[in-house]
Amino acid sequence: MQTQFGFNITRQPPQISTPFVELRLLPRLLLIAGIFGLIVGVGLKDIYSPTPITTGKWVSLALQGNLLLLVIPLMGYRPTWGWFHPLIFGILLSLIDYLRDISLYLYGLPWHTALPNWTPDKLTSLVAYELSLNAVGQIAYYLGFILMPKWGIPQLKFSNIRLLAKKVSGAVFFSVIVFMAYMYTRGGVIAHILSWGAGRQAALSGQFYWQLLIQSGLIACLIWLATDCTCHRRWLFWLYISLMLVMAFLVGGSRSAVIYPLIYMVIVWALRERKIPLTKIALVMIVSLALIGILGSFRNSTFTGEIGWQVLNPSHSETSSFSTGLEEISARGGSGRGVVPILARVPHDVNYLYGQSYLALLMVPLPRAFWPDKPGMVGGQVGRAFFGSDVGIPPGPIGESYWNFGFVGVIGVFFCFGAFHRWLAATFREHAHQPASFVLYGFTVFLVRPTSADLLAWLLLLVPSLLIMRMMGIWSGNLTTLGNTASSLTK
Repeated sequence: MQTQFGFNITRQPPQISTPFVELRLLPRLLLIAGIFGLIVGVGLKDIYSPTPITTGKWVSLALQGNLLLLVIPLMGYRPTWGWFHPLIFGILLSLIDYLRDISLYLYGLPWHTALPNWTPDKLTSLVAYELSLNAVGQIAYYLGFILMPKWGIPQLKFSNIRLLAKKVSGAVFFSVIVFMAYMYTRGGVIAHILSWGAGRQAALSGQFYWQLLIQSGLIACLIWLATDCTCHRRWLFWLYISLMLVMAFLVGGSRSAVIYPLIYMVIVWALRERKIPLTKIALVMIVSLALIGILGSFRNSTFTGEIGWQVLNPSHSETSSFSTGLEEISARGGSGRGVVPILARVPHDVNYLYGQSYLALLMVPLPRAFWPDKPGMVGGQVGRAFFGSDVGIPPGPIGESYWNFGFVGVIGVFFCFGAFHRWLAATFREHAHQPASFVLYGFTVFLVRPTSADLLAWLLLLVPSLLIMRMMGIWSGNLTTLGNTASSLTK
C-alpha cells in the first residue's frame, strides 16, 4: 500500500506519542531495578570478597557513582522519549561498556602492556581515576543536554521514491564495480589481504576514498529496509546485504564494518515498526560475538605471510569463535586498555595534544601527498606513543579528551556531546514521519561518541548517505533551517 509519502509500506505505524519507540513503564522499572541491582552487587562483592588490590575499593565506589548517574534520565523519564532517544539509548550503550569491563572493575588491573613496571595498586588506581573522570563527563553531558542553545533544525525535504528496487540494484552494481577496480589497484584480492600482515594502518593508509564509494550499495540497502516493509521477504535484498558485508570486510579487514551494519539494520527496523525486535537483537549479538572471533583469527593469520582460509569454518579446531571473541573484548578492556597509559603519563612524560587529534579529523580529506606530516588519527598516535607499536589502540572518549586538554577537556567535550544529542533528538522528531530519516538517525545515534574516530566513521556514512539519497531522488538537495526551535527542544 502506498502511503501519503509515496513509500511502499504495507501498513501505517501506530500513532504514538514518541518516534523513538515507546519505553513502557514495566521495562523502565526493570531497567532501573537492574542498575540498582548491579550497584548493590558491586557493593556486596567489595564487602564479602574484596580484591587484594587495595585501590580496588575506589574502583567500586567510582563504578557505583557512574551507574547511579545513569538512572537519572530513567527517573525523570518523559513520554516523548523512548528506547532510541539519545538519553535512553546512551544508557544502554554505557551499560554494555560497563558489563564488558566488569571483571576489570571487580578484580582490578594486575598488569598492563604499556606500563609493565607498574604495580597492580597503581594500575588499579588509574582505573578508578578513569571512572571518576567519566562521572564528571557524564554530569557535563547532562548539563550540555539541558543548557543547549537554540540551534536551528535542518529541514531535509524527502521526496517520493519510484523504482526503488532498481535504484538499489544500481547502487549495489556500482559498489561491485568500484570494489573490483580497487582490488585491481591492490594487485588482486589475495595480495590485498596479505598486505594486512604488515599492519592495516600502514597498508591501507589513504585508501578511505575507495571505502566511501564501495559502501554505496550498503547504504542503499538500508534505505530499502527503511522505506519498504516487505523487502526483508525478498531473496534479492538478502543477497545484496550478504554481498555488501563480505565486500566491507575485504576492503579494510575491519570486523566492525560487518557488525555495525547488522546493528543499523536492527535500529532501522525498530524505528520503522515502532517496537523492539528482541529476537533480532539476540541473533545479532550471537552473530557478532562469533564474527569477532572468526574474522579476527582470519585477519591474524596474515601475520604469518599466508591466508588461513580454514579459520572461516566455525568448526575448525583452532577456531573457537565465541571464546576468541570474548577473550579479545576482555583484553581490550584490560591489559590493552588505551586510556590507562594516557592517564599515567600525560602531561608528565607525554605532552598534551592541544586538539591535534580533533584537527586530524578535519584534515582527513586532504591527501597526505599535499601534507606528508599531517596529524594521524588518535588510535595510531596512542599505539606509537604509549605501546611502541604501529597498531591503532583506541583511547576512548576519556583518554582522547584528557590527552588533548586534561581535566578541562573532559568537561568541554562531554558538554558539547550533550548539546549535540539534544539537537539530534529535536531534528529526528521533526523528520520522524519520513522513513528515509530512519537511516540517518539510526547510524548517528549508534555511531557518534565524543571521539574523533567515531566522528570520522559517522561522517564517512553521513556524506555518502545524503549523496545517494540525492542521486536516488529521495532527497531534493534543499537544506533549510527552522528559525525557532524552542518548542521542539523542550519536548
